Amino acid sequence: MINLLRRRFFFSFFLMFSVLAFSQTNNKLTLENAEKLRLEADKILYENPDEALKIANKVYNLTKNTHSITFAHNAGLISEIYSIKGEHKKSIQYAEEAQGVYKKLGKVNYEIDMINAIGNEYAYLGLFDDGLNENWKAIQTAKSNFKKDHSEDNTKILAQSYTRRATIFDQQHTQFDSILENQRLAYNIGAKLKSEKNNMYKVMFANNLANTLLKKKKKNEKDLNEILSVLNVARNLDKKNLNSKAKAYISFNFGNYFYSKEEDEKAEQEYLSALQSAKKMDDLYLQKDCHNLLVAVYSDLKEPTKELEHRKAYDELIQKIDELEKRDTNAQVSKINKEQQKSFFKTKRNLVIIISAIVLLLIISIGFGIRNHRKSKKEFANYQKIIEKLQNQESLIPAPVISNSAAEKTTFSVSSDKEVEILKKLEKFERSEGFKNKNLSLSSMAESLGTNTAYLSTVINSNKNKNFNNYINELRINYIIHKLKNDPQYLKYKISHLAEECGFSSHNTFTIAFSNLAGVSPSNFVKFLTKERQIPENQ
Repeated sequence: MINLLRRRFFFSFFLMFSVLAFSQTNNKLTLENAEKLRLEADKILYENPDEALKIANKVYNLTKNTHSITFAHNAGLISEIYSIKGEHKKSIQYAEEAQGVYKKLGKVNYEIDMINAIGNEYAYLGLFDDGLNENWKAIQTAKSNFKKDHSEDNTKILAQSYTRRATIFDQQHTQFDSILENQRLAYNIGAKLKSEKNNMYKVMFANNLANTLLKKKKKNEKDLNEILSVLNVARNLDKKNLNSKAKAYISFNFGNYFYSKEEDEKAEQEYLSALQSAKKMDDLYLQKDCHNLLVAVYSDLKEPTKELEHRKAYDELIQKIDELEKRDTNAQVSKINKEQQKSFFKTKRNLVIIISAIVLLLIISIGFGIRNHRKSKKEFANYQKIIEKLQNQESLIPAPVISNSAAEKTTFSVSSDKEVEILKKLEKFERSEGFKNKNLSLSSMAESLGTNTAYLSTVINSNKNKNFNNYINELRINYIIHKLKNDPQYLKYKISHLAEECGFSSHNTFTIAFSNLAGVSPSNFVKFLTKERQIPENQ
């Protein structure tokens, strides 16, 4: 009997051990296959992002319960694919998953890379402060590791972190000196990389520095020579092993270089090459920039058919990118709100929080009452300033002071003769009240003025110290303020009618623009002016 029990025990133990051994072997085979698939997707990341995403999703489903390094690498890959496709909310989601697994596995440099990626995606969504904060965390950790050990990996991740910071500043369209400083740091640190497998990173750092130098408005011969030298380093460093993204941006920057030198035919070839690669990668932002600059090139080459073709493509991409970014921003805010609601009602202690919140809301309500009273007083003071300026026949908008950093935002400059010509046409446009056309766009206005979008945008930025939309909005608001002051009939109109009268397509857009410029809402402006004139308000 005892022997029988022993045999049964050993048989059961052997069976359990066999099942466990088989399970571990099977998991190992699954991870090996998943890693092969992931590498396959990584190879076609830029050439065919849609196919790469299909493969990466298979790997994700195979490995999602493993919390392995393969799962983390693959989540990071999916994040990069969505970033290329302009779907930044999804990119953040997968980058956060990858970061969490890297942290558990103690893979610090990979974790830093994901923190940087999240920072960049925040910047794409217009959340620049959040992006810079994430990036600064990454830089501090990377610097600490680099001081301890100047390994290739530590060198590479530190250089990449500075590049990411420069990119965020660039997206913010401010602090040109900070952009250049961070790109130089990345280039100089990256130059210390010795392994051939890291040549692609050295190419990236060189390409980014060249791109930044090209954005200087006034480039001397020394600048141009440095740009050419850095670009040649990028193109010659590893011709055989460059990926499509690197080649595309090298071509784009060579195009900018030749355009600066007024060598339009060479610029055309480089831009077309970059555009072809951008389409393969489904890189909407690079496509947009290529089309915009090809408009300028074909304008110079007197090829109106091609100019019109690329202008149309540029306008379509602007609309598509805007729709994607709005959708992603709204989705990200919605996700945060849902997560907060879930966590809020999880435990019993939230009853105390709810009671506290009610008390807090009462305090806030009182605070809002005080705030609204102060706001009303402030708006009335702003209204009085505007009326005083109108009576003294002063400009409602102060003349812009053009700073060096603002002057250096454009990728290329416009000749002084051309600039004077466009400024004269803008003056005529303002006198003719052409801004009242609610269908007015940068491309349609450029066409009516006989120039291109790149030239017009550059002249407005340089001389008005504002972008096209702000320039048009200010003209419209000035117009309607003068009408309200000088024609009592306008005080009886509804806000929606006032918006339409000066060229705005919606009530909300008009209200925001008016409030930002005048420091008082349009409804309160009408209210103050009506009270002053003692004219009954339109109900």
